[in-house]
Amino acid sequence: MKVSIVMPTYNVDEFVAETINSVINQSYLDWELLIVDDCSKDNTREVLAELASKDTRIQVFFSSENNGAGISRNMCIEKATGRFIAFLDSDDLWEKDKLKLQIEHMISINAPVSHTSFKFISDDGSKRKGGVRVSKCVGLISLLKNTEIGTSTAIIDTQLVREEFRFTPIRARQDLRLWIDLLSLGYKSYGLEVPLAKYRVRPNSVSSNKLKMLIITFNVYIRVKALPLYKRVYCYLFYVVNAVKKRKN
Repeated sequence: MKVSIVMPTYNVDEFVAETINSVINQSYLDWELLIVDDCSKDNTREVLAELASKDTRIQVFFSSENNGAGISRNMCIEKATGRFIAFLDSDDLWEKDKLKLQIEHMISINAPVSHTSFKFISDDGSKRKGGVRVSKCVGLISLLKNTEIGTSTAIIDTQLVREEFRFTPIRARQDLRLWIDLLSLGYKSYGLEVPLAKYRVRPNSVSSNKLKMLIITFNVYIRVKALPLYKRVYCYLFYVVNAVKKRKN
C-alpha cells in the first residue's frame, strides 16, 4: 500500500537533506516523496535535484512563483498516486519506523486519519524541552482545545476519506484549517501514542512569533462554521493554555 508523502520547501538548504534522508531510511519501503519547491532563493533546489537523482521514489517540482506552503502541498496532493497521503515539513524529521507503525495502526483500527506524538528539537537538531503526547481519538472539539495534530505526523487514508481535500491558500495555519475541515465532516483522527517525529523549532519561523500565531489562530477559530461562536471562543481559551503547556513539558 503506497504512501504519498507531501513536502513543500522554501529556503531550507540547511535542513532538507536530513529531512529527506529520514524518509529514505524508513523501514516501510512503498512510498513516493512529492516535493514542490516554492521559489527558494538559497541552494534548496540544488540539494533537492541531487537527492532526487539518487532515488526514483523522489519527485521534485519547481513552482514558477512563490505561493505559500498550502498551494505547494495542494500541488503535491494532485500528483499523488498512493492510497495514503502523509505530510512532512521540510525541516522536521521522522523516526525510521514511523510509516510502518502508523500504517499498521491505521489498518488495524480502520482509521481515516491518524497522527502521532512528537518531540521538539532545536535549530541545530539537539533535543529541546517540550513535545506533544497525543490522545487516542480526536474530534473537532478536542482538536480545537489542544491542536495536537502535528502536520509532520498526520496521514490520511483516501479510501476512507472520500471527499476531495485541499489546503486553504493562506500563508499560516492552513494545516489547522484542513484538520478542522475534515473533522467538521464527522471524521476522527486517531492518535498513536509513540513519538515518531521531531518538530524543529526555528527562531525566525512564523510559528516562533507567539503573539502573531495567537492572532492568526484566533482568526481561524472564528471561521469554524460547524460550531456556535461561544464554543469557538471557549475552545480557543483552552488552546492558549495548552499551547503554553506543550512548551514546558
